Amino acid sequence: MKTFISFISLFLFLTLPAFALEADNEFLNNIDESLTLRHQGIDFYQAHSSKFNNTDNLTHNDLVNIYNFSSMYIAHREKLLQEIELIQKEVRLTDRIVIRTDVKTGIRRNVLGLKTHYINPNEVEGRNKIRAINQATIYGLMLFDNYLALVAPYYMHTKVRYLLNRDFPGRDRQFDEIAANFFNIAQRKLLLKGIKIFEKFNNIIIKEDIIISSYDGYLNQLIATSPVVDHLKDVGSFEIGTLTHLIQRVTGELRFTARASTFQTSKLFGNTMGIFKSRDGYMRKFNEKQRHQIASKLKPLDVLLEKTPFRLTDSFIPGYYGHVAIWVGTEEELKELGIWDHPAIIPHQEKIRSGHHIVEALRPGVQINTLEHFLDIDDLAAIRPNDLSLEQTKEYLIRAFMQIGKDYDFNFDVETDNLIVCSEIAYVVFHNVVWPTDRMLGRSTISPDHVAWEAVPGKSFTPVLLYQNGIVVKEDKMDEVFLGNISGPERMK
Repeated sequence: MKTFISFISLFLFLTLPAFALEADNEFLNNIDESLTLRHQGIDFYQAHSSKFNNTDNLTHNDLVNIYNFSSMYIAHREKLLQEIELIQKEVRLTDRIVIRTDVKTGIRRNVLGLKTHYINPNEVEGRNKIRAINQATIYGLMLFDNYLALVAPYYMHTKVRYLLNRDFPGRDRQFDEIAANFFNIAQRKLLLKGIKIFEKFNNIIIKEDIIISSYDGYLNQLIATSPVVDHLKDVGSFEIGTLTHLIQRVTGELRFTARASTFQTSKLFGNTMGIFKSRDGYMRKFNEKQRHQIASKLKPLDVLLEKTPFRLTDSFIPGYYGHVAIWVGTEEELKELGIWDHPAIIPHQEKIRSGHHIVEALRPGVQINTLEHFLDIDDLAAIRPNDLSLEQTKEYLIRAFMQIGKDYDFNFDVETDNLIVCSEIAYVVFHNVVWPTDRMLGRSTISPDHVAWEAVPGKSFTPVLLYQNGIVVKEDKMDEVFLGNISGPERMK
């Protein structure tokens, strides 16, 4: 079986030719999938913890959910390991790595044939190698973090541990092996080595005042904000000193794992869905009156666009806006349209009554959420479809409700609607609109600014509401400001 230890080989991804890693989409997708799995696993654990503690019984549906989620976790873990193993043979673990600004990036061998990799962060090739090493470190940390989020909490309960090891079809004792890997000494030493390499890179970049890209900053923060980094540096790899010292180390390790299991390590679990959120959005603190003012101006099928510059991941979304959602209206409006009792809407009636009026695709999947939930943002634009007939309005609303429950599309491919990405909501619901798209990695994709572009004069939508930095834009300035924000398709390529 593949083991976690192989991630260190990616640290040494240094013999390949120079390459650019600006916004590596496959890497970002893998990180997004990890964060999504954490979010789902934490939610399920919190909702069913009494059943894990033998207070209540697990239902058949609970068991199916546990097994399905466990399969997703294992598949994702295997995918990260496969990414690592792709370059496993490129460099041996005995190779030396030297990072300096007065050397030429390259490889040298001594008389015994051992390699030394010289890396100069001032050179393009050196920077690219730094990025590759950082990505490798992150994959290792993600595997580590995912264990704490998705295995340790469940493994604290005898009943669930037995189910995963003895009753999980085709997975006999696999989770015992995964748990054992978490405490493996060699793996800890290798991960610590990767962290030290990252720190040395970072110190040189700071000392030499080297300007890095937003993507490099993103990678740096992924490493620097992992609680595992400080923990490993504090606990080490269990290898030093007396038996008493070893017992202290193991005790500290178990306490850390237990804290993670009860979701008390805020760094690990606090922002699983909005990675590296530096602050709250300006509109998050809107009071009920302010939220009501927004809601009163919206109609069913208004498309909502938002901007959250305080989330680092916004840096990698082309254009101005970063997310798209659809306002589906209130109970009264849906009844007036005659579709309140449509089969696609009936399952969501209680949520609609409790203020859930926004359909959006988030990393856990397509949901129906409240305006209050949505407004952790700085900017908001609402655009309204032009000249819809009653039948079109009904059809599009039903299509919006039919997306709820679908999984997030980490491939960002508009040519399949089995999986949905945020801006694809508009593409799927308003299927008669000829939306602008781009090609990325061989797929057709649609960005939020592509959606916004359909609200320029003469297109299919019209701006009806606009907030900038939490302040409403007056109606006579709305078109000018909105057009100044968005990028046309020709500017986004």
